Amino acid sequence: RIWRLVHKPSGHDILKRYRTKAGGEVPDAGGYEEYSQTTYRSPGWNEPYRVVAKAATSLTLRASLKNGLRLVRKVALDPQRPRVTIETTLTNPTRRPLSACLRAHPCYDVPDLRRAFVRIRRKDGSWEARSLAADAAREAEDWLQGDDLPAGQWQLDTGTGLLVVSRFKPSQVARCLLNRNGKEGRVNLELYTRQARLAPGQSLQLAHEIEVLEAKKAD
Repeated sequence: RIWRLVHKPSGHDILKRYRTKAGGEVPDAGGYEEYSQTTYRSPGWNEPYRVVAKAATSLTLRASLKNGLRLVRKVALDPQRPRVTIETTLTNPTRRPLSACLRAHPCYDVPDLRRAFVRIRRKDGSWEARSLAADAAREAEDWLQGDDLPAGQWQLDTGTGLLVVSRFKPSQVARCLLNRNGKEGRVNLELYTRQARLAPGQSLQLAHEIEVLEAKKAD
């Protein structure tokens, strides 16, 4: 998981963090997680990872999952812009077919959904805006797939003056999930690859980036 992603100019935590009543951190909630199946918290989110490569602005991690799959994730920071790129490969290293689906599960901090909205890029280049105000006191979700799948980009205006931009390759993503919970103060922009039956040696890939912009400067 990625637990913290801080916008330094404002000091705002981009990823949702949870705390106990006493003020302590809850390390197994919020942040950024990845799963190897479609189900919530399927293997991949809390396994021990080993660092297999590192540089000044990037880190590559690898884990052998209990369902037999192997997950390799490279996280890279852009030294010039507030942007992180995540490239993940899910491989079947066994001698038998295995079911797999890469699911990216980022939880973004949105203090007040009444001020937040999501913008979805359409195939014709236009943008569709969706207000999240109606969900300020509840949890709700929308599935985006087929003709409703974002054309490689969607954006979350957090209502704090910051815009979270999620970019991905449409060829790698089969559907997206817009999940939000006003009581918890979070919004998830989730990505799913296709559901696959991986033969021995086959892989699934998911590459995407998260950039934080000032809302007034966004395209």
